Amino acid sequence: MTLQLNPDHEYMIVDHDDILAPGEFDSIETVRTVIQAAKEAELTDENLRTLSATYFFDEIVQFAESGFENIQILDFDAITDSWNNGNGVFASDENLGRVLYDEIGFNGYGCEIPEELLDYIDFSQNWHTAEADGYRHVQTNNGDFIVRCAA
Repeated sequence: MTLQLNPDHEYMIVDHDDILAPGEFDSIETVRTVIQAAKEAELTDENLRTLSATYFFDEIVQFAESGFENIQILDFDAITDSWNNGNGVFASDENLGRVLYDEIGFNGYGCEIPEELLDYIDFSQNWHTAEADGYRHVQTNNGDFIVRCAA
């Protein structure tokens, strides 16, 4: 005998801070579907926590329905821990824009930037363009992340 959940009638009371942040009227089956899609996409618990800190649960459900195909999560702290003589840097707009440029080649300037001019570029503008393109800076207990996920 197997237990079948009725997604229209099975609800939970959520009174804790866990990996996902469903509401009390979100069905258990929906949560299971999201977790299964995350496992298939090989997302870690930390990835799910970061998404949960960035997006509403309903948005995460939409991402899960597409198999989390268009997700980008960059660990800002891990990328920049060698900067500033190994002391890391603050997640300022300038540094966020530079990480996007260095790591994924995001260039919001509309032109090629010669290598010898990189130290003279204001990368905060690159970050502002990235924000308009859907990138978000998220701070969790485990650090700073740059996140973008399109359904």
